[in-house]
Amino acid sequence: MTVAEWFDRALKAVRGITARGHLPILVGGTGLYLKALIDNFSIPQVAPNPSLRASFEAQPLEKLVALLLKLDPSAGSSVDLKNPRRVIRALEICTLTGQSVTKLKHKHAPVVAAFQVGIRWPREVLNKRIDEAVDRMIEEGWPEEVRQLHEQGLSWDAPAMTSIGYREIARYLRGEMMLDEAIRLAKISTHQYAKRQETWFKRDKRIHWANSEEEALGLISKWHQEANV
Repeated sequence: MTVAEWFDRALKAVRGITARGHLPILVGGTGLYLKALIDNFSIPQVAPNPSLRASFEAQPLEKLVALLLKLDPSAGSSVDLKNPRRVIRALEICTLTGQSVTKLKHKHAPVVAAFQVGIRWPREVLNKRIDEAVDRMIEEGWPEEVRQLHEQGLSWDAPAMTSIGYREIARYLRGEMMLDEAIRLAKISTHQYAKRQETWFKRDKRIHWANSEEEALGLISKWHQEANV
């Protein structure tokens, strides 16, 4: 789902939840999508182009990043340059519109009054939580889920199958590695992704950082009470 598609659906859901007298809570995840909603981005409706994507996917990430920065020198501020899918999507938009991604993302007046909270976990604790989550997903049948998705027609090179964890499980199912190795690589990839997420979110000075779930809940309760006074 593109950012533009997600924005439209998320905004509709937020307004519906608010209209029913409840508090919408967004948990993530992908920082760009959250930022698009919070800052009310005007995002171009550029449909994915399979042939163009295929040509980009055949090239190394370093070359793609160099090309993107040539087309849009400020792309580093709005695109995760270590994420091949994000870089390819940005190149796709630049190529098909003839404009930079940065210029196309216009901020407008806010449509949601967001209170942002992040939990700051020690690195060793965060990695342990990630490892436990991966192990739990394996126990609950993750490999079988991926197998069924492929049998239902989802190709191995589909975006969902190349996401973190799924690509490692897919390699195991294709006989390219043992399950233990797939699990180990999935955990490492998730550790690296979490570190990139942390760097992304630290850029936003509006986020209120807490050192525990309890502290985060306290910040939210205080804000909610004050907002309803």
